[in-house]
Amino acid sequence: MRASDVLVASFPRSGSTRLRLILAGLLTRDSSVRLSHEAFEQTVPELGGAGPWRRDEAWPLFIKTHRPYALPLARPRAILLLRHPLDALASFHAYRTALIGAPSMSPSAFLRDPRHGLPRWIRHTCSWRGRVEHILRFKALMAEPADEIQALMQTLGTTVPQEILDSAIANATSDAARRLRSTRRGGDQFESSFQFARTDSDSPRATFDPDDEAWAGRQLDAAGLVPLVRTL
Repeated sequence: MRASDVLVASFPRSGSTRLRLILAGLLTRDSSVRLSHEAFEQTVPELGGAGPWRRDEAWPLFIKTHRPYALPLARPRAILLLRHPLDALASFHAYRTALIGAPSMSPSAFLRDPRHGLPRWIRHTCSWRGRVEHILRFKALMAEPADEIQALMQTLGTTVPQEILDSAIANATSDAARRLRSTRRGGDQFESSFQFARTDSDSPRATFDPDDEAWAGRQLDAAGLVPLVRTL
């Protein structure tokens, strides 16, 4: 990694694929390009993924990671993509149990699971909070992507021509994300009806019952994250 690189930190199922698709569209500058999974992973790579990484000196190289902050990640610049924890965890639960065949677990048990649930979300968010230059909010990215990306780029000291941004956003669809995942070399094969970017509900957190929400609220309050979560 170089000092000019930008880490895109996010908890799983928080919208990183949509964000990476938009960023890939900015980097390729061509709305007609249909990136293969290999090219996508080289243009907006995942930390630890196979190279070579495709660099463009006119833009930062954005590198995705779901890892919590650690000292080896301190050198590059970083941004944080946040989704409401109950929405992210509802989607993560569905992903793990219905898609990749993880052992079945009730939503309530998953929420409380220290390996995958809210305790992990809290650790991840607290590890990055205060160490990033910019926080992107999933809800705003979905509702007003052009405004959110322009604000991000301004924070990073660059600008994006509006026509390139509009094209990149138009091509960052759920179908595009599904196609990339389904063509992943040696990776998961998705059913044709599967929507990788979960859009079936405006509130996936409805997966959890009132007791779950009350428990989550206490954990977030103890971690000092309630004011931040209210913005999500």
